[in-house]
Amino acid sequence: MVGKGDLQIFLAHASEDKETVRALYWRLKDSGYKPWLDEEDILPGQQCQQEIPKAIRNSGIFLACYSKHAVFKETYIQKELRYALMELANKPPGTIYFVPLRLEDCGIPALEIPDLGLKLTDFQWLDFWKENSFEKLEKTFQLRLEQLAKATSQQLAKPDKPIVIATKSIGETTTIENAYEIFQTAFKLQELGRNEEAISSFDRALEIKPDDHGAWNNRGIALGNLSRNEDAIAI
Repeated sequence: MVGKGDLQIFLAHASEDKETVRALYWRLKDSGYKPWLDEEDILPGQQCQQEIPKAIRNSGIFLACYSKHAVFKETYIQKELRYALMELANKPPGTIYFVPLRLEDCGIPALEIPDLGLKLTDFQWLDFWKENSFEKLEKTFQLRLEQLAKATSQQLAKPDKPIVIATKSIGETTTIENAYEIFQTAFKLQELGRNEEAISSFDRALEIKPDDHGAWNNRGIALGNLSRNEDAIAI
C-alpha cells in the first residue's frame, strides 16, 4: 500500500521565496506527505551538490515553485528544473512528476530541452495564490500515488516470463527475456527506492542489450543512490 508518507515531494524554489516555500513545506508535512526542502533535509557535513540531485531522483513529485524572482534571475533553481525534466524523460509516458506552480502572478519561463522534446509551457501550471489551490495540488498528488500503487502491484503480481524468439542466424529457437520489459521493471524499482533490486534488473537488461545507454545511465544513478560513487564513476 502506497500512502501519503511514501510520496517524497521536492520543493524547488528561489532563495528569495524561502519563507513562502517553508510554509508550504510544513503544510505538506502536516497533511501527511514527505516534502523535501534543502534547509530541513540536508544534514550538516553533507554536500549540497550531491544531495540535491539525489533528492530529485528519489522524489515522486518535483514541485517547481516559481515567482518573479525565479523567472528573471538565473539561480540554482534553473539547474534543478533541467535536471527534473531529464528525470521526467526517463519515466513512462503519462507519469505525473513535474508539477509547476506560480507563487504569484508572474510570467512562465521559456525553458526547454529540445533533445527531450520538453518545455515548461507544455505543462498545466497551478496558480497557488488562488482559492482552492492546495486542494487541486492534493488531487495531483493523489493521481501520482495511484500511479505508484499500480506500478507496485504490477511488479509484485507479474512473474518473470521468458519470451521465445526465433534466432534466424543459427536457425534455432532461443529463450531470452525482453530487455525493454526488464528495463521498465528496473526503473519502477528505482523509483520506489529499491535500488539494489533495480541494479540487478539493469544488469539483466544489459546482458541482453549491452548498448542500452538508458540502462547504463540509470544503473549509475541507482549506484549513486546507494553512495557507491566509485562504482558509478567506473561505469
